[in-house]
Amino acid sequence: MKFSIIIPHFNVPDLLERAIRSIPSRQDTEIIVVDDSSSEESKLKLRTICKGGSKLVKLLEQPKNMGGGAARNAGMEVATGDFFVFLDADDFFNECINDMMNEYANDEQHDVIFFKASSVDNVTLEPTERLNYLNVQIDHWLANPQKGEIELRYSFGVPVCKFIRRSVIVENNLRFDETRIHNDTTFAYRLGYVANQICADGRLGYCATIREGSVSRQESDELRLVTINILGRAVLFFREKLHVNHMEDQLSFNLYILLRKRSYSYFIRGIDELVKLGFAKDDVYSFFSKQMALDSLKSTIWIILFSPIFRIKILSLIGIFRYTIFSYLKNNKV
Repeated sequence: MKFSIIIPHFNVPDLLERAIRSIPSRQDTEIIVVDDSSSEESKLKLRTICKGGSKLVKLLEQPKNMGGGAARNAGMEVATGDFFVFLDADDFFNECINDMMNEYANDEQHDVIFFKASSVDNVTLEPTERLNYLNVQIDHWLANPQKGEIELRYSFGVPVCKFIRRSVIVENNLRFDETRIHNDTTFAYRLGYVANQICADGRLGYCATIREGSVSRQESDELRLVTINILGRAVLFFREKLHVNHMEDQLSFNLYILLRKRSYSYFIRGIDELVKLGFAKDDVYSFFSKQMALDSLKSTIWIILFSPIFRIKILSLIGIFRYTIFSYLKNNKV
């Protein structure tokens, strides 16, 4: 078996049917659907879809709802293809995916092949810009593979739009976090770290949709804390393995969102969460103040006015002169 298409599913059987239709009919490809404990009504439709179509679909049913990460992990446990390809149930492949599978089916050189995606509104199918930032990363690699490789390895933070060699996942015990949100972040950067040769393809093999109610559009203070934990672990990973301060900006932004919403107790809990991971408090205060000062004067002033931690107020005030003004002068070449 050359390809294993792994699809996590939860309560969108009609969209799943569209996703399965978009998969080319090939003898070298298996389709694995992992249902994350959908409603009984959805399960009935799902079973009919998986058994009644022209394509052979292996259906796994999770005993309880555990999120997309756990569903992907379950799919990987039974997948046998040389390459794993992840497809979200509400997305679909574009027609060129078949040509791409033909081209890379016998590839023995690359551990990961990245490819581009189009994006549409799920209802109107009008074009959107959801994954354009990933396409930019691929353009950078195609223009200059040496310069674009680090970005592609460590900033392409989604599981889709990749052919991933099974042996790399198995030998390095790569798993998705079993969290409600950002369960793919750790998998993505660890894959980038352990993969040997990689490459990118400029074709739009995937189509991502925007849909109300999808996990990617959910938000709450509790989920924000989960995100802070995941990004905190990522920052520590990059410091240890690559000796760089990667993802500090994303981590700082998520802390800032809590402050901006005046969720002060959650802001403090977010910092405490980072301390539990191994950060020193002064380290958190320092990089948070620096990143926000580099971001904008407006956000820095907000922090000075509303931060419940006096040390952060002082560091942010210093940051205005050390980073914000300097950055403004540099960007405007004054």
